[in-house]
Amino acid sequence: MRSKRSTFIILSLLFISLFVIAAKCETSTQQGGLTFKDAYLSSQPLQNNQPPEPAKTNSFTSGERIYFYFRQVGPFTKNAEGKQSFDMSYQILSEEGEPIFGEENLYADTPPLTVPGDHLYVYTSFQAPAGTTGNFQASGVVYDKVSGAKVTKTITFTLV
Repeated sequence: MRSKRSTFIILSLLFISLFVIAAKCETSTQQGGLTFKDAYLSSQPLQNNQPPEPAKTNSFTSGERIYFYFRQVGPFTKNAEGKQSFDMSYQILSEEGEPIFGEENLYADTPPLTVPGDHLYVYTSFQAPAGTTGNFQASGVVYDKVSGAKVTKTITFTLV
């Protein structure tokens, strides 16, 4: 019969293993003072001009539109006119980290604006071709075009 100590050690190792696996599924970086509250995937578009809740699992149906949200990104630096300017890019990567497709400068045509409270949500969506299955990574970057600061989030997801 196992002692309480060995059971505790086994459970502790299991917890640490699960934490390491979860850490590999999502990574984020923040550079130059730009931060974000959270970033996630969802199968839902904006609802009443607000981002929806994150997907309960990062498993989506092949061919389904997937939304990539960054919430509470900021603070954005103001230019000489007191306006802020941002952009976003994303890439979809294979399980091995090889780029499959993506888009850059999604907000390139957005003129500088005043960001209420200096924080906002930024999002895009993508759709893998029907029949595409497996494990993938979505890697998104939001840029402060005035300061050059950026935040990055990579999330692992599955298409079935």
